Amino acid sequence: MNNLKRIVSIVLITLLALAPVATLAAPYRTLYYGDNGSDVKVIQKKLKSLGFFNGTIGGNYLDKTTAAVRRFEEYYGYTKTNYCTVKMQRHIINAVKPSDVYRTIHYGDYGEDVKNIQRRLKAMGYFNGTIGGNYLKQTRAAVKAFQRDFNYKVTNYCTMHMQKVILGKA
Repeated sequence: MNNLKRIVSIVLITLLALAPVATLAAPYRTLYYGDNGSDVKVIQKKLKSLGFFNGTIGGNYLDKTTAAVRRFEEYYGYTKTNYCTVKMQRHIINAVKPSDVYRTIHYGDYGEDVKNIQRRLKAMGYFNGTIGGNYLKQTRAAVKAFQRDFNYKVTNYCTMHMQKVILGKA
């Protein structure tokens, strides 16, 4: 009888301990342009930590969040969309940033990867601006000049492959 009481007590304590967790766990929903809430904030924070989001974390699924999700999708080989499915959110949440992450860098993006490109382009004589980590006019012009000189397709962005070429890792 004592063993039965002990088992019942352990089960009750376990259920009580898990109850708050179950009530705090928010269900996922597909996120669309214009959505807002704490679930959007969570995705924005994670995308920022991975280097895909460069906006303000405000919990609004607008242009910058859409662009960040599309960059994440592109990086991982998914079809680019204008929304974030439950499956994609789980992938984003569980993603780990490798030490050597490449992403397609677009006008307005910033980060250490942009600084690395700027440093290398400066060393090669293509970039004469300040190493600030912002992919703006001067950096874009330097990448375009590099692409032109080495017979690559000239674009307004810096693909993952182009970064590896510039950094000498291709």
